[in-house]
Amino acid sequence: LGLVGSEMCIRDRINKASIQEKVSGFIGHTEFLQGNFDGESLMIMLSEVMKIAFVTGHVPLTEVKKAITTENIYTKTVQLNTSLIQDFGIRKPKIAVLGLNPHAGEGGHLGHEEINVIAPVIRHYREAGRNIIGPLPADTLFTQKHLLDADAVLVMYHDQGLPVLKYQGFGRAANITLGLPI
Repeated sequence: LGLVGSEMCIRDRINKASIQEKVSGFIGHTEFLQGNFDGESLMIMLSEVMKIAFVTGHVPLTEVKKAITTENIYTKTVQLNTSLIQDFGIRKPKIAVLGLNPHAGEGGHLGHEEINVIAPVIRHYREAGRNIIGPLPADTLFTQKHLLDADAVLVMYHDQGLPVLKYQGFGRAANITLGLPI
């Protein structure tokens, strides 16, 4: 990697501008690590109150819809469930999955991704005996009641979950990259 050093970090935080001066195309450490190690990465952000995993990472909003596929959601759900068991010691994790569209699509009135792409993964996982709920609206999930009822939240894109986590736990949250052989 060759990037570890004082110019990469400011107060124990990754300084993307410093890395971008040396690494062409650097958009985030999760993508950087995935590009340098075999495996499918999963970014999890966690605070004292919540764990958030992402179907897509640092992807422009114009490309998010293309990246929200049944296969990607399934892969990230499996990774998240496995991590909650193996890394966090939760025997039977409960995962809350957000929809992509406002109000989780309003039954197809505000988009069909929830019906055609997200819900089939949730049904499959439930049929396999997993504790998973959704697709849920992002505007109401992030309340104390709902967060206490879930071990983790799977969000569709970066800014769907991070503003809430950062508001709640800025400076006290951590970013973990899972799914790689390191």
